[in-house]
Amino acid sequence: MSEPVPPEQAHRRAIFDPDEGQGAVSHPWWRHHVRVLYLEDEDLPAEVVLYILQREEPQAFQIQRTTSLAATVAALNQNAYDVVLIDLNLPDSEGWETFAAVHRAAPETAVVILTGDPDTEIAVRAVGEGAQDYLYKHELNVPGLLTRVLHYAVTRHHIDQALRAANRSLEQRNQELQRTMASLEQTRLALVESEKIKSMGQMAAGIAHEIKNPLAIIRMGLDYLSGAQPEKAPQAIARTLPEMVSALDRANTILSEMLDYAAPRALQVEAFPLNEVVREALVIMGTSLCTSGIEVLADLDEELPEIELDRQKMIQVMINLIGNASQAMPNGGLLRIRTRRTQFPVDSSDATSEGMPEIALLEVQDSGTGIREEDLEHVFDPFFTTRAGSGGTGLGLSVCKMILDLHGGRLTLQNHPDGGSVATIQFIL
Repeated sequence: MSEPVPPEQAHRRAIFDPDEGQGAVSHPWWRHHVRVLYLEDEDLPAEVVLYILQREEPQAFQIQRTTSLAATVAALNQNAYDVVLIDLNLPDSEGWETFAAVHRAAPETAVVILTGDPDTEIAVRAVGEGAQDYLYKHELNVPGLLTRVLHYAVTRHHIDQALRAANRSLEQRNQELQRTMASLEQTRLALVESEKIKSMGQMAAGIAHEIKNPLAIIRMGLDYLSGAQPEKAPQAIARTLPEMVSALDRANTILSEMLDYAAPRALQVEAFPLNEVVREALVIMGTSLCTSGIEVLADLDEELPEIELDRQKMIQVMINLIGNASQAMPNGGLLRIRTRRTQFPVDSSDATSEGMPEIALLEVQDSGTGIREEDLEHVFDPFFTTRAGSGGTGLGLSVCKMILDLHGGRLTLQNHPDGGSVATIQFIL
């Protein structure tokens, strides 16, 4: 030792020797900043430790010594300490079991191992299991080392406790957040179900209204035919039957669109060029567009890759969008259809190019009068139509949007700055 043990042995022994009955002695004259429980069965090392702490920081530590594991556990059960300084090899315990027993008795108290054993395996293992530090007895001659180790051990332990408390708080908050998210999801599902019920009510009212007229036409036709004179029956049939067939067709169309909206069939997905969907729809609608005096301008990006889609469903969507555009131009006009690729949604005000996937766009633009602003937010509502007097059912765009949703795509409708309206389909590539 660089510092000899001073001669006043009796004084220190009176303070430091363990009490035979209690197994530990408290020292009230050490006014406490750091409460230390010191487990050491040999007197000489204990004398050295006491001398060092008294010499270097006489008012910093309040020491209580024990000489056995049993006495140490009893003291920990009765009192609170900031740090336990322990020797591992004792009369009633050796090595790892000494640390394990102390740590079990006071898991919230810092532990520092003071050992004379040169084998570091147990000490290192103890640090890994919760001890704050370990120190060799031959290192006690390093000035300030013991007091620094004790202070640091208490500080680190407090930090560890604060971190564990913070982690517990974060875990609790995370669990609360998960419960809140689950509650919000249940609320969302309830709102969806409520909206679905509301939509079903609207559909039922719309179906009753829409089918009532075709049924009335059929009923009037049957009444007319039943009252016609036999000799005039052929003429009556020739005049009335087409109207009845047309009424039946309209009722069938309404029911088909309603079924597509309420209970869509599963998609038959395959890789298919989006441009071919456009071309097939234009072939089907070609005669109607020509007779309506509508010029078609198709600007199709031939570099677009194939897209996973239901070909028939997407042709149905295109026919509907082309039909809507045609009806928006009753006196003829220009229909522009364009396909292209871009990196982010064209109507996203907060979109940025960073990290955004490429998407394929399909735009159907007419040169009509556009859509009233107050109607734009309702265009995808079931049975909402701006053509109530011209045969519109109000289900077409609802079905189109549903089909795009099933594809994981997107359908928007807005007015174009140059006039008319433009329907935009978006697919992530």
